[in-house]
Amino acid sequence: MKRILFTGGAGAGKTSTIEYVKNYYESKGFDVFIINEVPTMLLNNGFNSKKCGKLEFLELITKIELYLRDVLEKETEKSLNKNKIMLIDKCPVDNMAFIKREELDKMLEKLNTSYYEIINSFDLIIHLETIAKDYPELYTNENNKNRTLDKELAVSRNNRLLEAYKESNKRVIIKVYKDIKDKQERVIDEIEKVLKEG
Repeated sequence: MKRILFTGGAGAGKTSTIEYVKNYYESKGFDVFIINEVPTMLLNNGFNSKKCGKLEFLELITKIELYLRDVLEKETEKSLNKNKIMLIDKCPVDNMAFIKREELDKMLEKLNTSYYEIINSFDLIIHLETIAKDYPELYTNENNKNRTLDKELAVSRNNRLLEAYKESNKRVIIKVYKDIKDKQERVIDEIEKVLKEG
């Protein structure tokens, strides 16, 4: 099974692209497994950094991400289909949009893992650039009730994530397109390359 991680700044189109990839590969006979974005799940259910503190909230996110990865990996083994992929929306390395590498390393050490163990667990890391970078007039918060970032902060966090994943040789950067369909087709092209590697 190939493990595909999606990362990128707000307004990058991660949610709709993951849905597009899911539908595309299911139509090709694949079993597609998805680990949805944990921060959104927590925010939608009343958990946030104002209630427990920034580092504590990021650690909670990380614990859940690691737990889901471990449990759901075992569940996917039950699928007899040899054609299967897992799509993951963010991972603990995305915390570096908010904290320094040293803080992340301490957090991961406490949880018995490491930066390198995490980034090396993926077959492909897809960084989707935020639309705020090249087409700020198209950037909006209206499609995500938890998003409050202005355009400048969206670009800043996007760039921090570019830096966070720079040590991975499995990362591809999907530039901004005015039409999300062009971006999604580029994503499929990159996934196809990985699938052909076997």
